Amino acid sequence: MLRQDNSTLPGSDELAHILNTEAIRPIPPENTALHFPDFASFKAILHHYNLPSDILDTDTLTIHTIVSQGSDLLDRLVPAILQNPDTSLLNAAYTYLTEEDTPHKSDLIFVFGSRTPLRAEKAAELYHQHISQKIVVSGGNPIYHSGDTEPEALRYKEILVDAGVPEACIITEEHSITLPDNVRSSLNLLEQLHLSPQSLTVVNSPYAQRRGWAVLKKHLPTSVQIYRVNADCAEEYKASNWYKQEKTLRIILNEFIKMRASVAYNTA
Repeated sequence: MLRQDNSTLPGSDELAHILNTEAIRPIPPENTALHFPDFASFKAILHHYNLPSDILDTDTLTIHTIVSQGSDLLDRLVPAILQNPDTSLLNAAYTYLTEEDTPHKSDLIFVFGSRTPLRAEKAAELYHQHISQKIVVSGGNPIYHSGDTEPEALRYKEILVDAGVPEACIITEEHSITLPDNVRSSLNLLEQLHLSPQSLTVVNSPYAQRRGWAVLKKHLPTSVQIYRVNADCAEEYKASNWYKQEKTLRIILNEFIKMRASVAYNTA
């Protein structure tokens, strides 16, 4: 059964479909043996609630095992946090995921697609601040929204144009279904367009910023500079609220499981 939203992790059949569908792109040789996520803050949470951290420590686990065991682990962790949140540990994990940079002029602005307009609105703001005159928007529809007819990238293009960004300044990648697919499909498209950016400003939701950065770092040459800029987010996803309800708690902690799965699959 397919997921209904991103508060749960994919089952084995859905994961197999994702892996068979995603775009292919070689890793730069200098990054082959490197992994960019850090799991110390999540491991501290697991230890505090007396839960195992095997999926973070064992190098031989497959991506399927990590996603399956990670889902089971969150089923135990989330109720424990809701009952007795340790705000110090939770804030450390949230701070790690949401870290951003001071905006700098870049060759392009890279925007991960979403169901909300907030990332597109931030990209338009950066365009008008002259951060870059080129915007790449990436996103088809997640599997759990596969019935939608308009890709996220096209929705974002409409928002950008309405916000005063010239259509000629927007590149859309309209088929990717996951964040690693966003990255690989978009880099493949840029290559086809004979574009080789040496600097990117990456716009993402705060809680997904670290994972987007890690996947981009894995797939880009080390010489390419990445600047992270967070879009706004709904109140329930902000630092003071995210751990107070089950859905947002799962969505944000899922980021660590997804990053660990990407490490196993050598895409982060």
